[in-house]
Amino acid sequence: MRSTGKTRAFHPAHLGWAALLGLLFCGCSSRGAQVLRVGYFDNLTHAQALVGIQRGTFREALPGVEIRWKRFNAGPQAVEAMFAGDIDLAYLGPNPALNGYLRSNGAALRVLASACSGGAALVVQPDLDFKGPRSLVGRRLATPQLGNTQDVAARLWLQRAGLNPDGDVLVTPVENPDLPALFQKKAVAGAWTVEPWVSRLVKAGGRVALEESSLWPHGRYLTTVLAASGDLLARHPGWARGFLTAHRQVTAWIRRHPAQARRLVRLQLAKDTGKDVDPALLKSAWSRLDFDANLDPALLVRVAEHAQKLGFWKGALPKVEDVYVLDLPPASR
Repeated sequence: MRSTGKTRAFHPAHLGWAALLGLLFCGCSSRGAQVLRVGYFDNLTHAQALVGIQRGTFREALPGVEIRWKRFNAGPQAVEAMFAGDIDLAYLGPNPALNGYLRSNGAALRVLASACSGGAALVVQPDLDFKGPRSLVGRRLATPQLGNTQDVAARLWLQRAGLNPDGDVLVTPVENPDLPALFQKKAVAGAWTVEPWVSRLVKAGGRVALEESSLWPHGRYLTTVLAASGDLLARHPGWARGFLTAHRQVTAWIRRHPAQARRLVRLQLAKDTGKDVDPALLKSAWSRLDFDANLDPALLVRVAEHAQKLGFWKGALPKVEDVYVLDLPPASR
């Protein structure tokens, strides 16, 4: 859904002191060599990055700019890298993006667009008599990282059932690549994660106990957004505009060509991880995903409300028009 509300254009005056000092001392990627550094994960919910790398879409959109891609396991890692000035753009979950925005008073990063909805689920051991949240009492539940989007969803789900996520149920951060082995060893009772790890755990013998979409009105929820650093927006808004244009192009291409997109995702995942992905598994996982660069920005408000209830941040919720940058000023490259 497209937003019809007015949004404010980004201006360097929106930067806080932390970002201004970063402009002076952090050594932005664009200083000297024409380099743009972009973070992403080896998740299907980051298909725009995976497909775009394979097709060269982003490279073509920014001629003369070298794009260096950096892989992360979860959003909080990517946000810390953005804070440190190590990356300029990132595909990440909405919770870490909002947390980064709030921690820096909007100076460190802003959201440029949505990327994906869906793809997250709770997978449990096959012998677990699952009847709801209380079936996990006294057991260990894995999530990708503390404060990441799936971690927040799992904790809120437990909290709503009157359970303590750090006591009644042991919510434990586990990097996605480590999940299948731990799951097969029964070191965890379940995992709240995202594709392709949901389907990989199912292949390892697990079963989907809960689709995260069932917890959201109309089944729509943000899984991935595209965020830009305040440094990049201040120094090279034209680069941000070019990358955003390419993001929208590759999203439209994925929607029109799902089979070809899955093939390119498979190729890039094999290149990144050294492991092939079963085409049947990939097709099954794909059915949970909706790639859309124009999801209603108001979905961020709901994400913020969830994180606030869990105590991940205090104070007033941000306004959507402050978090999203939907009007980038033109600039020469």
